[in-house]
Amino acid sequence: MLVTVVCGYLVTHTYRHQFQLCSALLPWAAGLLAPYALAALLVLRWPLSGLVRRESFSESLVALASQGQPGLPVFTDMNAGGYFLWTFGGRQKVFIDSRTDQVYLRPNFLADYFEIWLGGPRALALLDQYGVQAVANNRLTSNDSALFGQLLKSGSWVRVYSDMIGEFYCRKELAGQFNSPTRPKFLDNFLEGFQFQSQGRWQDAERCWLLSIQDYPQFGSAYQALARLWMQHGKTTQAHQALARAEFYNPESAGLNEDWRHLGLDWPVWLRSYFLPFWAL
Repeated sequence: MLVTVVCGYLVTHTYRHQFQLCSALLPWAAGLLAPYALAALLVLRWPLSGLVRRESFSESLVALASQGQPGLPVFTDMNAGGYFLWTFGGRQKVFIDSRTDQVYLRPNFLADYFEIWLGGPRALALLDQYGVQAVANNRLTSNDSALFGQLLKSGSWVRVYSDMIGEFYCRKELAGQFNSPTRPKFLDNFLEGFQFQSQGRWQDAERCWLLSIQDYPQFGSAYQALARLWMQHGKTTQAHQALARAEFYNPESAGLNEDWRHLGLDWPVWLRSYFLPFWAL
């Protein structure tokens, strides 16, 4: 229990906890005395199908970049670099990935990366210097960077796609090569649910969010939306379970603490994280 609580605290306070939450569950599964914990691993589908969170790494951005000519140099944040390399299958070039030797052996290259990514004074000049032709912005990790405002104001770059997960920029002369991709079904259903909610059609909103989860079972934001909806309509048990799943799949979701308080639970995050799989079931 002590190991689990410590692991749970660490993975909910680190940048990449989305991929490492399984370490908090490992002591339960290995103990053989916790069949309920083993059920949590199987029923909650972690980590077998939850290692790649679809709302963190936008499929639409990869689909857009793949429309470009082979060898298109794409700049994105280094934490998404590995995902882009994997999905491109070698077709396009990725500026940097956190596991590559440039990070360790070329300090100037790494400094240039951060100058670009943080929107420093030389950001646009460095994009020219390295011949970058496209920039992918994963909103959940980088929406506050000054880089994207500079791209829009420069006159040399255009934004050809934007949604709640990400946005895609390319050189102005290349804009005709990229057509807006079809949005993932889980995202379409999720956004449609809010339209119904704004019209007071809460049952239709509920249906849309359930469909979103059916397409993407680890979609924490959809579980959180359902939890809030069910709280409003007195479905406390369902709201409790949905909110536990929301935090289990994405501990960084905004407003989780407030949602738990509305349910009458005001525990510290490190303690709450230990019980999430139990509540989620």
